[in-house]
Amino acid sequence: MPELVIPDTFQAVVHQQLPGGEEALNVLHYSIPAGPAAFTTLATDISNAIIAGYTGIKAFMDTSWRLTEIVVEDIGMVGGQSMSFAPAALVGTGTGVPLPNQISAVVTLDTGAAGRSGRGRIYVGGFAGSAALESGSLGVSVLSPTCITALLQMVDDMFVAKDPAGVVQAVLAVASRVDLVSRQILRARCGNIWDTQRRRRNQLPETRTTRVLTA
Repeated sequence: MPELVIPDTFQAVVHQQLPGGEEALNVLHYSIPAGPAAFTTLATDISNAIIAGYTGIKAFMDTSWRLTEIVVEDIGMVGGQSMSFAPAALVGTGTGVPLPNQISAVVTLDTGAAGRSGRGRIYVGGFAGSAALESGSLGVSVLSPTCITALLQMVDDMFVAKDPAGVVQAVLAVASRVDLVSRQILRARCGNIWDTQRRRRNQLPETRTTRVLTA
């Protein structure tokens, strides 16, 4: 398969360990503005933004969840450089019985562009029981409001990657394999219904919370 090339785009693969030792991956993309900094500087700034984002949700993650590695790669050219980062001691601190690994929260990333190429999703798993709330009206466990707020703040915290001087170096984006363009995210949404392979999402009414993002 030909190597995927999307101009002015960096890809970040976030490796996580779930309860029981299973591995989960989140693949994120960042749009790089004109006149970018050196690769190592950009990769480090992006990694720092991602670490800040995931640090904000660790209070809802099971104590056996951990962020193990972030691999940042320049996919704006064939054979682009890559760099690996190993966050120190980024582990969950949540309480309660861990939720099954098949259950995840979903944060939708919206660029405002029409069609599937204008939207992305982040699936987050490895939660502790403290992230859930029993809903009497639905008769099921749902995401707690504080967990939803933390997930939206996670996206907010890693939305822009800045250098130590506070200058924006990269912006979280949705990379399209259709037209080979990365589009900046405008807003993030998170619903209160857990996603699972055993449930069709349209069977339960869902309340969604939206946050507008600004660089």
